[in-house]
Amino acid sequence: MVLPLVFVIAVLLALMSPATDAGDARVTTELRGPMNARLFTDVAQRMGWRVARIEEDVAAPAATGAVVHVILAPPLDVSETGAHKLLEAVRGGDALLLALANGRSALGESLHVRPLNRRGVLAPMADRSCTRRLDEMGAQLSSDGTSLLSVRFVRGAPRDLVEYGALVRDSSGVGHVAAGFSLGAGRVVVYADADPFRTDLFRHCRYGLDRLVVGTLEYLRAGAAQPRTLLRIDEYHQGFGEHTSLLAIMQRFLTGHPVGRFLLAAVGASLLLLLSRARRIMVPLEDLPETRRDPLEQADALARAYRAVTARRTAILRLIAGLRRRTSRQRWGRAYAGDEQFLEAMARQRPEHKDDITLVLQALARAADDEQLRAAAEAIRRLGPTTFSTR
Repeated sequence: MVLPLVFVIAVLLALMSPATDAGDARVTTELRGPMNARLFTDVAQRMGWRVARIEEDVAAPAATGAVVHVILAPPLDVSETGAHKLLEAVRGGDALLLALANGRSALGESLHVRPLNRRGVLAPMADRSCTRRLDEMGAQLSSDGTSLLSVRFVRGAPRDLVEYGALVRDSSGVGHVAAGFSLGAGRVVVYADADPFRTDLFRHCRYGLDRLVVGTLEYLRAGAAQPRTLLRIDEYHQGFGEHTSLLAIMQRFLTGHPVGRFLLAAVGASLLLLLSRARRIMVPLEDLPETRRDPLEQADALARAYRAVTARRTAILRLIAGLRRRTSRQRWGRAYAGDEQFLEAMARQRPEHKDDITLVLQALARAADDEQLRAAAEAIRRLGPTTFSTR
């Protein structure tokens, strides 16, 4: 009684316990964990930005000059085709806010920017209005400031470069957290590190990451005929929405393509052949001997059945059929379809048995009783040896 009660309580606690996003390190605005970026969009909405979260793998729409495309270090890299279409929209007047992920990416290589391997420290701001308590934040925070990566341009910095968040290391500068520049009719801001957007760092005012991010948003808002007011956040490459998996591709190929269906049928036939040739788990049973009824016993059972239903005419027809089988090798025996015609032909061929044949015809013509049935059977028995005569 105790164990079922404990099991029920455990199930209820598991169902009622709130879900947590603390273990999810994706820089996504869909989750509210300390490592996620939901606070970034909440602050942007309070500042008048409209937020649209995209969970489909669709190309960037035609440039309108009012959209800022936001890509925050996605674990799934944007394809080269998607990066090309996105940058075309930026050249047409849109803007791009990009946080680089670890390693190279299609967007980063297209813009010729990479994160610098050396980390620098963003010094705390001397702001007396910031009185919040600093929490322990692991390796992200040092005793003097926040350790972040800096932006590095592979082919030289653009002429209209705007830098944000100077980083220092060993009393010397190592770069900046973010960099903004123009691209065609649009603008781009690149962060070498996505950590400034994480809630655990964004919410601490001492390091000014909130001001830094807001400053880059204001840079992206301006620079067009009309202010850009829509943040189009890519959540598809963060793992949200429907994704095409390898299993789904294989299933579509095996069921929807002729070659796939042939391979599936071949594999199924091979498995059947393997099962038929493989060692059996159980020893097969021996074939049971088939018992057949004795012919005399079968004839006796048939006679009893005819007697039970008074099938005298049927019995006579069966006896005549046996007589006809014995004469089937003779030409005159095969020439007649009806039993009466057959008996009349036999009377002409065997005049000495005319009385027996007449008795059989009379029993066949009218309902015979038991005596007449026995007399007809004896007559047919006497006619039997004569059918083998060659005269």
